[in-house]
Amino acid sequence: MRRVFRVALWSITVLLAVGIGLIGAVYLLTRNMCGNEVVAEIRSPDGGHKAVEFERDCGATTDFSTQVSVIRSDKRLGSDAAGNAFTADSNHGSVPVHGAGVMELDIQWLNNNTLQIEYPAGARVFNRNSKVGDVASGSSE
Repeated sequence: MRRVFRVALWSITVLLAVGIGLIGAVYLLTRNMCGNEVVAEIRSPDGGHKAVEFERDCGATTDFSTQVSVIRSDKRLGSDAAGNAFTADSNHGSVPVHGAGVMELDIQWLNNNTLQIEYPAGARVFNRNSKVGDVASGSSE
C-alpha cells in the first residue's frame, strides 16, 4: 500500500511540475517583452491630437529606440504601442543620447494637422510615416 501511495504522490508531483513549467513557457512566449517610457507630449494647436515622444526598450538583445506616436489628445500611449510616426535609434552610439538612450528630437506642430520631427544626423531611422490618420508627419535630419 505504501508503494502505491509513493507512486501516486510521485506522479502527482511530476504532473504538477510539468504543468507549471508549461504555463511558465506559454507566459514567456506570449507576453510583450517591450516597454515604453514617455519623454514628452506635445499637443497640436487645437488640442485635438498630441505627439508622444517615448523611449522603447525591447530587452537585452536590442538597442533602446526613440519613437513618436500621434494619438488623440484624450488617449494614452499603450505600454505595447510602437511609434506610428517615427522610430530611430542611436546607430550603435553614433548619435548622442540622454537618459537611458533617448535621442534629442525637435518636435513641432506646424498647424493642427501637420507635425514636423527633426532628428540628429547619423541616427538609424526605421520608420518615418508621412501620414498618421489625418495628420501629416514630416521628418528630417
